[in-house]
Amino acid sequence: MIDYAEIMRRRLRTSLISARKACDDISVAEYRSLIALLDNASAMPVDLSGPSLQVQGSADVPRKLLGREEILELFRQEHDERIKAATEYRRFGKDREADSLVTQAFVIERILEECKQEIL
Repeated sequence: MIDYAEIMRRRLRTSLISARKACDDISVAEYRSLIALLDNASAMPVDLSGPSLQVQGSADVPRKLLGREEILELFRQEHDERIKAATEYRRFGKDREADSLVTQAFVIERILEECKQEIL
């Protein structure tokens, strides 16, 4: 089975490096945020009730495989949450914060479009 999450992580890390070089702080933050989102979504539940887990040699743990549509939906949700929050900020007269959230949503929207056309 194809590990779409790992493909996206690699792609996001490459874009993160480019954004860093361009000193694009908002894009850097969004790439990091989306990488963390993928990590969290693919994390397997851990049973903490038994003996402690000790792994010799490797810190890698099994990850849940995410499908293409799951990843796109996660990114869409992040986009929509930022737009919703921006609307609330504007309602309370916090235009600067709202503008920042809209810019973040735009970055996610751009990433979504690239994903649809390229790797995924």
